[in-house]
Amino acid sequence: EKTDPTAWTPRLMERMAAELDIFKPALLEANPSLLARLCRYLAASNRSVYQPGLIVFTYEYTTRFALRQIQRVFKSPLASSYGTTETGYVLIQCEAGNFHQNSECCRIDFQPLKPEHGGPRLGRILVTTFNNPWYYIVHFDVGDLVSLSSNACGCGRREGLVVSAIEGPAINATLTTQGRLVTQRELDETLSGVDGIDLYKLEQISERGYALHITSQTTGKGLLTEKITMVLKDLYGQAAEVSVQYESDIKPEVTGKYRTSRALFPIDINNFLIGGSSAKQENRSEIP
Repeated sequence: EKTDPTAWTPRLMERMAAELDIFKPALLEANPSLLARLCRYLAASNRSVYQPGLIVFTYEYTTRFALRQIQRVFKSPLASSYGTTETGYVLIQCEAGNFHQNSECCRIDFQPLKPEHGGPRLGRILVTTFNNPWYYIVHFDVGDLVSLSSNACGCGRREGLVVSAIEGPAINATLTTQGRLVTQRELDETLSGVDGIDLYKLEQISERGYALHITSQTTGKGLLTEKITMVLKDLYGQAAEVSVQYESDIKPEVTGKYRTSRALFPIDINNFLIGGSSAKQENRSEIP
């Protein structure tokens, strides 16, 4: 009944914890940012809860910070699923950490980025669903970037596309001061080396301007600001103009998802693909 997590009260989160104890789910499917918010409260309260047999993340990108906060409370095995409203489940994470195609239900076409932007193993995916009267001609641009695995997966599964990482939506990409594409995952990996961040949202406001909004319980905010500025300059370029703004909380988008990065100007992902917007589908699977 509280779709805005910033409105969650301690009483509501205590009820959530109690419901886990009552229902004892074998599998818990969770939006990672919502579960992380609950876990921040539970950890601060030193509250233990029932441990499901498996926790599956869905609906949004799982940040390193959310994962870290969840693992403070839950010792259950963790996995991520990837899909969309239009296509259903497309990829599921295995025990070795890779993502495997749901090849019985869909076809995936891979469009690699140019090498200077992380290609050819980093690219965009298009999804065609089977058992759909239009599936021969409708390819859904689901809007997300992925990195292909370079080796056979240790889990032993070989069928379909094997993805080493979900890189996040293309609309969440930003650019370095030199114009190189930075995915949501690359930014997240960079910031994950800095302790003391609970939530964050980076906005690229210009070619050189970057504003990072964060929530933090850290008292030494001056030192935290210095560390953040340093790692962001290492990522975006020493010419980057970085500002760090501390917030009491950060609201999700109207969709309920947390958008952790965005540029405040248009970025056309087609300009970063090999062959541009005219990349041919028959060449998308020719990566060794």
